[in-house]
Amino acid sequence: MDFSNSKFDNSKFDNSTFDNSKFDNSKFYEVSAQSALASGGLDAIKYDFFGRMLMQKHEVPALKQSLIKGEISGTAYTGECCCFMGTLAKAAKCSYTEMPSGLKPDANSSTEMWFWGIRKGHTPENNQLAKITLGWIEEFEKLVNGPQ
Repeated sequence: MDFSNSKFDNSKFDNSTFDNSKFDNSKFYEVSAQSALASGGLDAIKYDFFGRMLMQKHEVPALKQSLIKGEISGTAYTGECCCFMGTLAKAAKCSYTEMPSGLKPDANSSTEMWFWGIRKGHTPENNQLAKITLGWIEEFEKLVNGPQ
């Protein structure tokens, strides 16, 4: 599957399941975080982030809590505080290189580059990237889980 031209703005995933879906060779977006920020747009990063969260949707609550607690360190795949992939892997109880969904680490992905700006101690209250990221996670949760 190639979602590089897809938009998820008004999508509803209320009763969707992706448990048996394979996303191994999927590209969710090809624009890097640096070029998106340089052009003033965050959509490319957001779409890449949503696509990656969709692949590991059961671990998103743990990612959200780690972000709220300031336990993200975008520069480390492992450790007490780690990056996007490392945090999902800890929640899934696996190695960041062997995610059940087939999601692979990619330091050039928009998502991982975005998380590079979030360090241990950064929370949505004291860091703009963490605040935006929390908003995206909450938007994703509404799309996937439906209205609560």
